[in-house]
Amino acid sequence: MKKVLIAVLLMITSAFMVFNVNAYSVENDNAKMESYNVVTYYNDKSRTITTETHYNKYTYNLKDGEEHTTPAYIPKTLDNSQYSTKTVLWSDTRVQITNTTIHPYTYIGRIEFHWDTNGDGTVDTYTYGTGFLEGPDVLTTAGHAVYNASWGGFPSGIKYYPAIDEWTNQPFGYAGWSSITVSQNYVNNQSVDYDWAIIVLSSNVGASTGWFGKGWSSGSLNNKEISVTGYPGDKPSWTMWKGDGKITSTLTYRLRHNVDTYTGQSGAPMYDSNNIVWGIHTKGGNVFINNSGRKIDETLYNYLQEKCEEGMDRYYP
Repeated sequence: MKKVLIAVLLMITSAFMVFNVNAYSVENDNAKMESYNVVTYYNDKSRTITTETHYNKYTYNLKDGEEHTTPAYIPKTLDNSQYSTKTVLWSDTRVQITNTTIHPYTYIGRIEFHWDTNGDGTVDTYTYGTGFLEGPDVLTTAGHAVYNASWGGFPSGIKYYPAIDEWTNQPFGYAGWSSITVSQNYVNNQSVDYDWAIIVLSSNVGASTGWFGKGWSSGSLNNKEISVTGYPGDKPSWTMWKGDGKITSTLTYRLRHNVDTYTGQSGAPMYDSNNIVWGIHTKGGNVFINNSGRKIDETLYNYLQEKCEEGMDRYYP
């Protein structure tokens, strides 16, 4: 399976690569450099925290407006059909996903975070968010879901429930975690521009659930039709809901969109009809400013791709 996946990735890469030395603006170069520093928190006995300077493994040099993508992975055991139905800004247009065992809904799950907020060694607070897979064990979510400076930084425990549908229906059980990685810039100032996180899970969840593809663009993504699916806090507990809409604004680090969301959907994928994720939903809006998420730019795309490849090496050497 690893050989087939790599072959597909290489075919898509060759289809989209256009060498152009003028592809990057100065602003993009600076943004890319700022995103290199990452902090990783490990689920080992000593709870090691490391800081590293990360360099892009791949350079794509896209012309202005070009896109680069990698495809979603669908296990043979899953149904290949999609379910067809379609901070709330206006009227609520979200629909509940009642069959979460078909893709792309198997790629999405609810995350439970355990916190020791006063440092006495006892879990005293639980929070919840949405996450989605971008590799065999690569769970992507919002940075603010996994890092809280006032609570001492990182959570003491994590459980990921892929495709859960109410508490009694856990089609893939749950997974633990091995490490959490966030941007050093987010640790420094909790800026929404760096509000992303990657959790490496302790097992090969993706072998059963599959995972999303991902994409980044050198130009505007305005008017791209997307869905945002997750576990909103204003709906029955542990139920999955989907909203549809469009990207309304493309910023340096962020994408604004008009999809209805609510607290609990932080970390949800912003994906298109081909199950390509273009951003991570992280922030609600209001009637004047749309909801928004962290854009997958070249640097974040690179980091997700490397994490996916590391996972493939772990489970399919």
